[in-house]
Amino acid sequence: MYLTKKVRLYPNKTMLAVLDSLCDYRRFCWNQALEVWQTLYLQRQEHLPSDLRLKVKHAVKDKSISFTDGEKTLLAQYPAPTYYTVTRLLTEQKQEWQYQLSSRALRFAIYDLSKAWKYFFNNKKNRALHVGKPTFRQKKSPKQGFKTDRAQIENGKLVLDKPRAYKGNWYEICFRGYDLPDGKIKHCAITKINNV
Repeated sequence: MYLTKKVRLYPNKTMLAVLDSLCDYRRFCWNQALEVWQTLYLQRQEHLPSDLRLKVKHAVKDKSISFTDGEKTLLAQYPAPTYYTVTRLLTEQKQEWQYQLSSRALRFAIYDLSKAWKYFFNNKKNRALHVGKPTFRQKKSPKQGFKTDRAQIENGKLVLDKPRAYKGNWYEICFRGYDLPDGKIKHCAITKINNV
């Protein structure tokens, strides 16, 4: 069983800048991943014959369906937009400045986007459960954030994972709300809310 605890963070100026940059980076990763996802989807729609697309759709449920070498070549040339495909492409395209920030922000942004697409397609027929198509995130949005699975509590303070390429000082972050025992945090979501 997992417990969810909500606390308020009190970072120093250095860590406040780090948290702000991670929020911005997560938004950048989401938008970049969404653009790649849409591009892969459109390429697949344009270049794969409709009968092959239908065959792929049926193959998801029926594992006995096999593909010819020509079909396999086409499918490899125009891969489906999935968490793994988009992660691989964006990891290969990483720029130097991105190594200064946590790689977890990139992976969780793509993971959340893949879940958003899944909810959009799976609940399309049920209006009560239907959610909209994933959209690009804007900087002016009052709620920003990022996630990591490499945070921990040490001496009653939050310690985030420090990227290897980061050269500046790294500090623990004080928090209030709950007394949490020292140890690893399974899933840490940091949210910044701007009161407009």
